This record gives sequence, C-alpha cells and structure tokens, in this order.
Amino acid sequence: MSTQESTAGSSAGPGPEATAPPGEAPVRELWRNRDFVKLWTGQAASEFATQVTNLAVPLVAVLALNATPQQVGTLNFLAQLPYVLLALYAGVVVDRLRRRDVLIVSDLGRAVVLAAVPVLAAFGVLALNPLYAVAFLIGGFTVFFQVAYQAYLPTLVARRELSGGNSLLESSRSAAQIGGPAIGGGLVQLLTAPFALAAGALAYLGSALLFWRIDAREAAPPAGGRGARNTLRGIKEGLSLVFHNPALRANALMAGLFNFAFYAFETVFLVFLPRTLGLSGAQIGIVLAGLGPGLLVGSLFAVGLPRRLGYGRALLLTAFLANGSMQFVALLHGNGWGTVVILTALNFLFGMFGTANNVAMLTIRQAVTPDGLLGRVAASVRFFAQGTAPLGALLGGVLAAAVGLRSAVAISAAALMLGFVVLALSPLTRIGKELPTLDQS
Repeated sequence: MSTQESTAGSSAGPGPEATAPPGEAPVRELWRNRDFVKLWTGQAASEFATQVTNLAVPLVAVLALNATPQQVGTLNFLAQLPYVLLALYAGVVVDRLRRRDVLIVSDLGRAVVLAAVPVLAAFGVLALNPLYAVAFLIGGFTVFFQVAYQAYLPTLVARRELSGGNSLLESSRSAAQIGGPAIGGGLVQLLTAPFALAAGALAYLGSALLFWRIDAREAAPPAGGRGARNTLRGIKEGLSLVFHNPALRANALMAGLFNFAFYAFETVFLVFLPRTLGLSGAQIGIVLAGLGPGLLVGSLFAVGLPRRLGYGRALLLTAFLANGSMQFVALLHGNGWGTVVILTALNFLFGMFGTANNVAMLTIRQAVTPDGLLGRVAASVRFFAQGTAPLGALLGGVLAAAVGLRSAVAISAAALMLGFVVLALSPLTRIGKELPTLDQS
C-alpha cells in the first residue's frame, strides 16, 4: 500500500506511521500486537487444517471408496480448479468486504464442508460425487482465505512491520507443510480417513474463533456496485494496476514463469528419481522431506536479509541461489546415499532461499499497493501464478517423452532461471533497504 493510503496509522492499526523509526521493525515488536498474534495463530491453525485435508481427502477416496488413479486425478484437479476460476473474483470480494469477515466465513465454510464427510460416512452414503464437491468447495474457500489474509495484514501492522509479519506468517505455513502431513497420517491411522477430517473441521472452527476475537475494526470498504458489470470493472482495476506498475508487473511475470517451469520440473523430477536414479520409496521420502525444513529456515531469516542487503539485492541473491540449486539435479547418477544426501541438500536450499524470496516479494507488493486494491492485486498475481501451473505440468510430460527424463530435468531446471532473468531486468533490483511507495515503484 502507498504511504498516502496506509491504514497502519488508523484506529485499526498499531500507531501513527510518522512516529515509527526508519527501517524494519524487529519481529519481537509484533508479539506486543495482540491482534496480529490472533491473526498469526488463526492462520497457523488454518494452514495445519489445510495440510491435513490435502492428505486425508485423497485417502478417503483411495481407502474408503476404492477410487482408481484416474478418479484420484479428477479429485486433485477439482481441488485446484478454483484457483483458476475464482482467484480474480475473490480479489474483488476481499476488497469490497471487511477482510476479517472473509477470513471467518472462509474458515466456517471449510469446517461445514469437511464435517459433511464423516457424517456421510457414518450413515453409509459417502460416494465419489459428494467427495468431488467437497474437494472443489474446500479449494474455493481456500482461495478466498489466502487472498484475504495477505490483504488483511497491512491493516493490523505498521508499514515497517510488514516484512516481519510476512516472515512469521510464512513460518507458520512452512511448519504446517512439515508437520501437517504427519499429523494427518496419524489421524487417518487412528480414526480412519473420513473421520480424520473431523479434526480438520475443528481446527478451522478454532481459526475462525481467533479471527472473530480480533479487536481492531476495519473501516467500511468503499461502496462498490454489485452485478456482473461492476465485478468485471473491479477485476479490471486490479489487473490494470498490476500491468501498469513496473514492480507488480515484474512480480506477476516472475510468478507465472516460475510456476510454469516449476511444475514442468516437478513432473519429471518425481519420475526421474525412481526410474533414472533408481531411488527407493524411502530414499525419495528423505529427499522430499528436505524441502520442509528449508522453507522454515528461509522464513526465519527472510526479515533480516533485506535489512542487510536491501530488497533488490536480497531478491536477486535468493532467486539465483534457489533456482540455481536445481541446475545440479540432472548431473547426478546412481542411487547411493551420497546422491540422496546431495538431493536432500539441494531441496533444502531451494526451499530456504525460495521462501526468503517470497517474503521479500510479498512485502514489496503490499507496500506499493493501495489498501483498496490489496485483495485484487494479490488475486491477480495468484491468478497468473496458478494459471501457468497446469501448462507447465503438461509440458513436463511432453518434454520427457520427447527427449528423455534426464534431458527434461535439465531443460526444465534451466527454465527456472527465466524468472531470475526477468527480475534482473526489472526495477525491483533498484529497491534499497527502505520499502518503496506506490509512486516510487
């Protein structure tokens, strides 16, 4: 958001921006902001519930309904479809309503939808078609939730605290990615897959309660017209700002290029490990587990890196090291433990520097976006990022069939550096230690 339109100094925020010392605020100052702590705790509960859900819903299909691989693929497709269909609309909704209310409704909606699964199972009427609907609805509510909490943060913290706030929110997301699947697996083992989802529903309810207890009240959003025409106008306003602001345009282009290349890489990487390198299932699990701790470590040092190097240099360094680490994968041979250790380390580096890059980029995006457009800008960037993912996955499969797995890994890993090239040529590299405003970006 711009300085002129900051809400951090309003009655909803922690204090006047003019009294804040220059530079980034220490993360410890955020612990004294009880409303931020509620947001952070609620977001953490919601992220853990999402990770449990992501594991348990497909297991319901496999273990309880004997679904075929094609049916599981359909389930996963429906879970991701809302990111393409609803992201831009979610941005308009988030900017037209109080974001705290959107968070509460999103969590309550997911809780109700998830609770339907064990109820249907208890009555013996659970089937694939209702589970398809559950996957789609959960995905839809999640789109609104993710757009809303990113847009809500600048309302609760001062401008100089954005980096620290984003770092803590990213750390909870990373912790959920590490621990959530393990918790979900344990719940499935203990309760069976359908009833494990009841625990996820309870976590969503707890998250909604924490958001409801946030004391700060947002100002009423400006009245926006209803109907399809006004919705399209709202979407156009968000896209227009992204296209015309050099920093936001570079962010969207980088996100789209990265996800296109990443999903192509991930598609062939997961086949390359067992078929070309000959890794066992246990070894593959160890390799993939390296990503989670990397995500967590990266979120912890993300706040300090721009303070030391400046935002532009921090973005360049982290993008180069994250995407550059994957260039070594295609050079590896054999299934020995040396290969496993190297792959795990590369995955750790990728997660660590990638997360630090994400935190810095998100902080810049919030700083240069007017408050009334935060939701639409977040949704627009997410739309471009997620929209290229299916195309990348499709390309990965085609590429592997055309040139072989090792060459496909090398080509898709090299494509990851396209985002770095866009970054290096963008005005983002000129940002120093102070966050820019809308007029400076």
